[in-house]
Amino acid sequence: MSLRSLPVTVPLAVALACSSASNEQNERDLYGTGGSGATGAGGAAAGGGGPGGFAGTGGSAASGGGLQLDSGSGGSADAGCASASKTADRLPPLLMLVVDTSGSMNDSAPGGGGSKWQVTRSALGTAMAQMPNDYAVGVVFYPDTNPLFGSCIDSQIDVSLGLLDQNQRASLQQSFQAQSAEGGTPTHDGYLLGLNHVVASTLPGNKFVVLITDGIPTYALGCNGTGSNPINAQQTAALVSQVQNAAAGGVRTFVVGSPGSEAARNTLSQMASVGGTASPGCSDSGPNYCHFDMTTAPDLGQAFADALAAISGAALSCSYPIPAPPDGSQLDLGKVNVVYTPGGGGPPQDIFKDPSASDCTTGWQYSADKSQILLCGATCDTVKADTQGKVDIVFGCETKIE
Repeated sequence: MSLRSLPVTVPLAVALACSSASNEQNERDLYGTGGSGATGAGGAAAGGGGPGGFAGTGGSAASGGGLQLDSGSGGSADAGCASASKTADRLPPLLMLVVDTSGSMNDSAPGGGGSKWQVTRSALGTAMAQMPNDYAVGVVFYPDTNPLFGSCIDSQIDVSLGLLDQNQRASLQQSFQAQSAEGGTPTHDGYLLGLNHVVASTLPGNKFVVLITDGIPTYALGCNGTGSNPINAQQTAALVSQVQNAAAGGVRTFVVGSPGSEAARNTLSQMASVGGTASPGCSDSGPNYCHFDMTTAPDLGQAFADALAAISGAALSCSYPIPAPPDGSQLDLGKVNVVYTPGGGGPPQDIFKDPSASDCTTGWQYSADKSQILLCGATCDTVKADTQGKVDIVFGCETKIE
């Protein structure tokens, strides 16, 4: 499985332009939740020599020559096109952590560092400390209760989903330090608790559940089970279907399987597959599973650090809300172009619009409600990896389509 380091948000400079009202539509709600193109497959380079979805360096969104950009604002040199410049940031990820704290998490972790729970807690703390402030994070611990108290799970959210400001970071840190490991494994109930909370969130951004577990569920949905015996195949299928339905509703699921989850690897892999986060070239039957499988990791702490960095990077959006035009102007969505300038000082490169009406495989597309620009596949990967790069959206010139 390919692991990526934590990227830094790349700013998006936007040059807005006026257009005639006869063939235009008013810009939609700024922060509608269009899907991300981050998981699309990479396409062939357009214009020769560039990454998938990019034109060669001689291409232009405005004419046959090289596009000249204002190095400060990202505006077009054609003053007849651009009327103002605004800056917008990509949509942040919303990460709901659903963390297994069953009794087996007290077992020793491979590679040292204490118990599996202690290593998990430390790795998550480090990962959250490295996340930017515009990430939103919440947590559900499960079971978070002793079944002798009358339920297999605490039905309360431990920390509600919120942007990582100083107060949110303090709440998360306190919750992890206060948590202990005991009880059975009500995975479906824990997952559903976290899922419902992230679905209900009104924060703008792409929504994810991050499920971390070290074993087979011992309770099915509704605390159905003994707490010590694995659930049956039908109950397992219901959990996988829940994850699939979540993805269909716009919430993708990352799955991390700690040591102890060996017998559940097929199920956990299926959950990642239907949850929209499968790793490239994976198989639900192994040996390269589609989830983050740590069952053979010699050092659990390092494996966790790598997995969480990869999750943080993969969750980072390639979706850019389109700022409102100045003075109530209208935008011609057929005259929008996207230009990428590498951070290493290379020349600007046009990113062509993907002509597909559905799949976003290379270049860029609009979100369904036309409120966002979505970078796709290999194009998205290139821009996310270039932490010093710049993306400009130039309005007023005929859209270049691959």
